[in-house]
Amino acid sequence: MKRTTITLALLSFFISCLAQQSSHSVNLSIWDPFATLPFSHHQPVWFSLGLPESKISSLQGFSFNLFNGINYGEMNGIQIAGIYSRIDSTAKGFSFAGLYNIQRGPFTGLATSGLMNINRWSLHGMQASAIQNIEITDLEGIQVAGFMNVVGGTLRGMQIAAGFNVVNSSHPSVQLAGIVNFGLHDIQGVQVAGIANYATSLSGIQIGILNFTQHLQGAQIGIVNYSADTNAVKIGLVSVSPQTQVRPVLYWSNVSTYNVGIRFMNRLTYSMVGFGTPYDPIRYESSGLIFYRLGVYHKIDHVILSSDLGISYLLFFSSSHGDSGFSREMRINAEYAFPKGISLFASGGYAARNYFFGDRTIQWKPMAEIGIILPNILHTK
Repeated sequence: MKRTTITLALLSFFISCLAQQSSHSVNLSIWDPFATLPFSHHQPVWFSLGLPESKISSLQGFSFNLFNGINYGEMNGIQIAGIYSRIDSTAKGFSFAGLYNIQRGPFTGLATSGLMNINRWSLHGMQASAIQNIEITDLEGIQVAGFMNVVGGTLRGMQIAAGFNVVNSSHPSVQLAGIVNFGLHDIQGVQVAGIANYATSLSGIQIGILNFTQHLQGAQIGIVNYSADTNAVKIGLVSVSPQTQVRPVLYWSNVSTYNVGIRFMNRLTYSMVGFGTPYDPIRYESSGLIFYRLGVYHKIDHVILSSDLGISYLLFFSSSHGDSGFSREMRINAEYAFPKGISLFASGGYAARNYFFGDRTIQWKPMAEIGIILPNILHTK
């Protein structure tokens, strides 16, 4: 205890000596007010060293802090803190913190941290963190985070995150996310996500496994695409709008005996996904397939004529061969629609199949199908 008291006394004496020779522009701080320029002096600092922390009224230069660096006024320069960096007014320059940065005024420059960056005013520049970036108002620049980026106002720039990007609106912008992009209002630009994209209104392009938007002027590219605009460009396995007819399909086939699928019928085209079992029952009882079909159709009163191309992944469950294969298919279909929303159809075509075991040569097989299409499960007017 006595040794600690002596040490603090010596440090206080050392700091007071430096204060007399620093012309009140250099701040050496243990813990405010034990500093050559305590916050109460309200004087700009061109150099600040915090061991472990400093609190200054404004910075016009460089601040290095072992733990925390707190600037209650403006900053023009560089502030570095091992744990926490905070700037309460307009800032221009570079702010780095081992854990998190907080800027409460307009910020122009670069803010990086090991955990989180939060800016409560407009940002012109870049935020980069290992976990999360949050911009409360507008961002003109770039956000890069290991998990999530959030912009509460307008984004004019780019968001890049391994997890999620969330933006209120962007004019224009790019979002790149490993999981999901959210655009809560108008989005102009590009959304690219590893799983899903959502935008209330989009003028541009969405690329992801799942794409959703209410109003679209542009294109969607993915496995499942949804938009309320029927004239939007959708490139994917399944494209849905409020006018899409989503109808279950049950049918018998000489290739796969019992089949169940869902047909998504749009204005000119349709797609169908489903499964069937067993496949080629004479040879393989324990077998099945997963199929996808894409086609075009033309309606004449109650008769619908269509043709499609399809691909099936063949599954064999018996341990005697226990392998799989592919089938490429083409069909011509005729459908008659009854008034109650039920249709009967018949199909004919050919399949080019090859297995991943035994004789792997391509085999051509004629196909015949007959089945029933149930009413639309989307109740649209």
